[in-house]
Amino acid sequence: MRHISQRNFPGRTRSAGGVTFKMPTDSGGGGSSDNEFHFNGKKIRVLYEAGKLRVNDQDFGSIAKGDTVDLRLLGHVFVNNIERHPANKEAEQAVPPNGP
Repeated sequence: MRHISQRNFPGRTRSAGGVTFKMPTDSGGGGSSDNEFHFNGKKIRVLYEAGKLRVNDQDFGSIAKGDTVDLRLLGHVFVNNIERHPANKEAEQAVPPNGP
């Protein structure tokens, strides 16, 4: 797990459902409502729906009201300044190479 605070990357901020999204300056567009957010850019696709976060078609788990999702460093997802990895990769890393 990587924890980084005070990253000064260029970007823009969006909010949906009480969650703040820090997005890269990627040309693209999206939208939001009270409980969901989507963004489609050249290098990143984001979907927040029903409390779940997906980035580039990978599951990054649950996020809650008050969380900050930082996507400005391409290839990395930070929630509340702690790096997250796709849920399926975390499960693979938890299983020893020779099985459980």
